[in-house]
Amino acid sequence: MRYGRESLEHARLVNLSDAVFAIAMTLLAFKVDAPEGVTTFADLAPVLPQALAFLLSFAIVANFWWHHHRLLARIEEVDPGFVLLNLALLGAVALVPFPTELIGRDPGEVAPAVVYLALMLVITGLIVLIVHHAERARLWRHDMGEHERRGHVVGWGAMLGLTALALVVALWWPLLGLAFLLLTGPVDALARRRTGAPRPARPAAPQD
Repeated sequence: MRYGRESLEHARLVNLSDAVFAIAMTLLAFKVDAPEGVTTFADLAPVLPQALAFLLSFAIVANFWWHHHRLLARIEEVDPGFVLLNLALLGAVALVPFPTELIGRDPGEVAPAVVYLALMLVITGLIVLIVHHAERARLWRHDMGEHERRGHVVGWGAMLGLTALALVVALWWPLLGLAFLLLTGPVDALARRRTGAPRPARPAAPQD
C-alpha cells in the first residue's frame, strides 16, 4: 500500500522525522557539562572537548537533516519499504548523542572515535538505501534526469567513501579521523558539481 503526499500517513512520517532530528540535535547540548566555580576563562578549558564534540555532531546531523528534508520534498508517495528504512534511519540519528558524549570525554581515544564514525557510516548508508529504494520503487514526484541521478550516485558515494576512510584512519589517529568528517559536506558538493548535476529547483510560489 502506498500513501500520497496529501495523506495523513505521509504527514505523520514527515512530522516524526523532523521531531527525531530536532530532539537529537537538542539532546546534544545536554552532553556539555557546565563546570562549577568558573571564575576565569581557563576554568572553561575542561569543557572545550565537549563543546567541540557538540559543534561537530550538530553540524553533521543538521547536514543529514537537510539532505533528508530535500529527499522528502521530492517524494510523491511512501510505501512500507520506505517507511521501514526511514525508521531505521531515525533510530540511528537518535543514537548520535551517545557517541558524541564519548568523544567529548575522551576525544583522543580510539574506541569512542570508532564508535562515532561507525554510526555516521551507518546513517550515510541508510540514506543511500532510502534514495535507492525511492528510485527503484518510483516514489519520486518527477523522474530524475541523468545528470541528477549521476549527481546522487557520485555525491553519496563520495560521502560514504570519505566516512569509511575516516573510520580506518581513526584506528590509528582518532582526532584526524574525526576531522575528516568536516570534509563530507564540501566533498559532496564538489562531487555533484563535477558531474554537472543541477541544483534542486525551488518550488514555485503559489499564485492567487
